[in-house]
Amino acid sequence: MKRNRPGGIGLPKSYMPFILTGAGIITLIIFIFILVPGDDTSESTQALQTRLANLENRIMSLENQVNDRRERLESIQQSVRMLSERFGRLEAVPMEIQALQQKLEHIDQRQGNLEKKIAEAKTPQPASQSSAKSAQKTQSKTPTVSKKSQTRHHTVAEGDTLYSIARQYDLNVDRLRRMNNLSADTVIRPGQNLIVAQ
Repeated sequence: MKRNRPGGIGLPKSYMPFILTGAGIITLIIFIFILVPGDDTSESTQALQTRLANLENRIMSLENQVNDRRERLESIQQSVRMLSERFGRLEAVPMEIQALQQKLEHIDQRQGNLEKKIAEAKTPQPASQSSAKSAQKTQSKTPTVSKKSQTRHHTVAEGDTLYSIARQYDLNVDRLRRMNNLSADTVIRPGQNLIVAQ
């Protein structure tokens, strides 16, 4: 018998090529099983790819929904800003109306004072002219009463305003306008008859 060398495996050298060839074949078989997928692995890979594609589609649709909702939210925010600006302007309107009413009352008072001063400052006129004018003035200041329906009328004189006529007959301007079907921009003229009581 041959002696084994120290550190050797105890096989003759002639077996070595066979052993190496066998180890190479076994290694090759292992690599083939590892690297070449079988039918099961290709199906599972395909299923994973399908699931991955579905997930990507869902993510894209969710992103589109988020973008649509973001655009809607921005348009709603813009509408809210516009409405708050309009509301802010509307809050100031009653104060402006009140200020305008006070100014109008002040102007009417001044006009009434000026009319009194003008009447006092007028010089006496000849009797025929003064009696005709005073009759006209008396007619305009004195309401005429219709016997049939008890409707009272006022003939507008020069310098009369709706406000002064309304005050004279204890009415407000809106009621006087409604009784005579006058709009807010209607101008009254001397000689015009207005209903002051019904």
